Amino acid sequence: MRKALSQGKAIKSLIHRNPKIWVFVAVFAIIGTAMLIISKAATPTLSFEAEDGTITGSASVIPTTGTDSTLSGGKAIMFASASNPSGSDFHTCYPDAFCTPSNQVVVMNGANIRYVGENTNVTSLAQMQKLKTTGFNSVRLVMDWEAFQPSSGTGGFSTTVFNNLKSAVDNATSAGIYVILDPIHFGGTGTSCGSSALCIPSWARVSSSGTYQGAAKSVQANARDYIEKVAGDYANNPTVVAIDLVNEPKPDPFNGDDNLLMSMYSTLIGWARGKDPDKILIVEPDSGGGLAPLAALKTLSRKDNIVFSFHHYYGGAHNSNGTLISGCNPSGYNNSGGDCGNHTYENNAGYPVIIPSDLRAQFQANLDVLADPALKLPLWVGEWGIIEGGANSVQWRKDMTAIFKDLKTGRAYWQFANSTNDPPTQNMSMTVEGSSTPGAFKSWINDIL
Repeated sequence: MRKALSQGKAIKSLIHRNPKIWVFVAVFAIIGTAMLIISKAATPTLSFEAEDGTITGSASVIPTTGTDSTLSGGKAIMFASASNPSGSDFHTCYPDAFCTPSNQVVVMNGANIRYVGENTNVTSLAQMQKLKTTGFNSVRLVMDWEAFQPSSGTGGFSTTVFNNLKSAVDNATSAGIYVILDPIHFGGTGTSCGSSALCIPSWARVSSSGTYQGAAKSVQANARDYIEKVAGDYANNPTVVAIDLVNEPKPDPFNGDDNLLMSMYSTLIGWARGKDPDKILIVEPDSGGGLAPLAALKTLSRKDNIVFSFHHYYGGAHNSNGTLISGCNPSGYNNSGGDCGNHTYENNAGYPVIIPSDLRAQFQANLDVLADPALKLPLWVGEWGIIEGGANSVQWRKDMTAIFKDLKTGRAYWQFANSTNDPPTQNMSMTVEGSSTPGAFKSWINDIL
């Protein structure tokens, strides 16, 4: 310490005897600073400035120091993505189906988009933005299992189709649209469904003596790799708020055995939970408009973050002369809980008698079941709609929307756009036909917002 003080006194004495040294020190300091700037040399310090704009996406960006031998000092600022922690997914909040991590209720009002992964036009950023700017906040992406996994095993996935799905989800993220995935969609004829009309991959069809043993049985026997991949790919992705595991499973030869149906769902829930422990998962009755099966739902292996979904294509339980349809209750179910009454999908009567209380009764029948203390499952309507030209179609959409709003029930209209794969009798599109790009929304679009 004494040596350092002695050297300091000597320097001070030198400057005192020769004041011109101050000029030399100042010039040296200026030149040295300029050289540092010109050479872009840096000391290993970390600083960053936030830019204007809105941060979007599923990951946080964390700045850290790193090494780079090509830079002065061998130091660099590195940016890495941090996955969302477990628990960042939406969760159920009975009686509401969707709550954000901060417990904000979000009522999903969206549309079904079909042929996802096969037709990229219908999931373009422009289409997602069209939905968002019009007033919708979500989409249900309908997927054909056969297109995504044309061959068995983890090596049987179609990279192209899965990449197209990722692009669809990314476009939804950019547009500010939430996504519900529908990975196994039975019914209809997708571009890869073949003659089965069930969208089961040919390798996955469980058969006996040449006959199919049923959609649900095929799923339980063969869908593990596929369900695990879908759940794993979108684990903790905040855009994908739920997975609607199987659409209208029709459990032949279960013959309406709801316990066997829920056994299938319990199996799928276990597969999905192994990849994402808290993603909202959706279960359905064996047919679209079926009544929630109370006893069978109680047998589900897990009920946390589970939502029940039925499909509302119900046009009331009355004949055009105002009398009640024989054997049908106003709820649209018979005494055994079977579906009955008028329906609004293709080749059906539509809404021949305008009785909004009939439409609401089917909701209430399901809500009463789901309110059982052993369940407390929220309701979400994965499909609803009416065929073009169906009786009183405009009024039906208005009456249905009023019910949705009053009950604060989320829903997804069937469908955003018809495809060339859909016959004219199935025209239930929200958009005008006539081109490869879905056109403008139809005149009644504001009736369902």
